[in-house]
Amino acid sequence: MAFHDVVQMGVMDRPMDMGGAYVCQSLNHINSRGIWHGDDPLAFSLPLLMLQLSLISIITRSIYVLLKPFGQPLIISQILVSFLPILC
Repeated sequence: MAFHDVVQMGVMDRPMDMGGAYVCQSLNHINSRGIWHGDDPLAFSLPLLMLQLSLISIITRSIYVLLKPFGQPLIISQILVSFLPILC
């Protein structure tokens, strides 16, 4: 990444008062080439987003199936799944 790219992103507009280390990540890589080429798919944003959305859907449907005999609608299972990050 060139210096003019950093200035355009607005990083140089803020004062650097933190003495810690900075980690630069490439912003242009959203998709991996795949596991077979040696890439870690979860290090890229698009595969990670797809995994998170899939897990949310699977967990929501599973809770809905469990609560269906009690007459609970789908929205109840969606609300319960939204509380899972707080519980874990």
